[in-house]
Amino acid sequence: MFIDKNKNRIRNNVFSFPKDLKKKSVSSFQKELILKQDTLSEIEIHELMSEIENLGSCLDQAPSLEIFYKYRAKLKTLLEKIIPHTFKTKVITDLKKQKLFLSIEVINKELASLLVLLQNKEINHLKCSETILNIKGLLVNILQ
Repeated sequence: MFIDKNKNRIRNNVFSFPKDLKKKSVSSFQKELILKQDTLSEIEIHELMSEIENLGSCLDQAPSLEIFYKYRAKLKTLLEKIIPHTFKTKVITDLKKQKLFLSIEVINKELASLLVLLQNKEINHLKCSETILNIKGLLVNILQ
């Protein structure tokens, strides 16, 4: 933290802005941030796939709502890394980004249907496994 003497207030030094920021327009700076968000690292891809595997194996062994909520939260944060929040508010013109957005919408629907399956008194293991396989397939398509 540092004290801004001009404004007499304390600020957190969270971002380190480029020194030539004044030369750039705000929109070009935002575009750079969006471009940086568009790419996934190999580590993030592997992390995402391993979380899906973990979710699948945990639910196959002992399907419960607690396990589902735990892994759904992780999955949602990983999905947010794939699709920047800016796509949700702006019209998507790039065809690949449209496909990505639609796939994530389908994954969210699959997660919702998995939740419904797990809330039934008698859990249908076959249906749960099918839904998890669908989610895995959708993620593989996204990550290619």
